Amino acid sequence: MSPQDPTDAHATVTVRRRADRENLGEARLRITVELGYPSDIGGQCRVVRRQVAERVAALTDMTVAEVAVEVERLHAPLLERRGREERVR
Repeated sequence: MSPQDPTDAHATVTVRRRADRENLGEARLRITVELGYPSDIGGQCRVVRRQVAERVAALTDMTVAEVAVEVERLHAPLLERRGREERVR
């Protein structure tokens, strides 16, 4: 899979149903992503957080209480082009 392949991402979702049946409850999500580097990491995380929250809310009609975005790995294209795929520290 390439660094830009959306299937590289994975997520964990916790859903808590409320006692009253009128309200469907809330969702808390933990998303893990791999990002290109150098880049605006904070900006990319904000975009992921917003898009995931909007999509989950639209699909489930639930309140999205939290979307935690964890950056698992950074990809440095310059190093990859040189054939040295290394972790950036």
